[in-house]
Amino acid sequence: MRNLKCPRGDIETELVRQTPKVREYVVACDFIYTRVHCSDRSCQPAPLQPPCVGDLCFEEDPVTLQWKPKPVDRSAL
Repeated sequence: MRNLKCPRGDIETELVRQTPKVREYVVACDFIYTRVHCSDRSCQPAPLQPPCVGDLCFEEDPVTLQWKPKPVDRSAL
């Protein structure tokens, strides 16, 4: 809610996906939204997908929903 400058009553929240460790919500108002990841400990803004840097790209861990380096296919080198 800190990122959305709206009265509490105007904010809409919807669960969009869930893993054994994380629930991802979309929180929105006035045509602006943010994704939020909640665990048993707290809720935090969801991390953005990092850009590829050269051959280094990232993939999302299907359980933690955190971005991690994608393994490089050495056979193609």
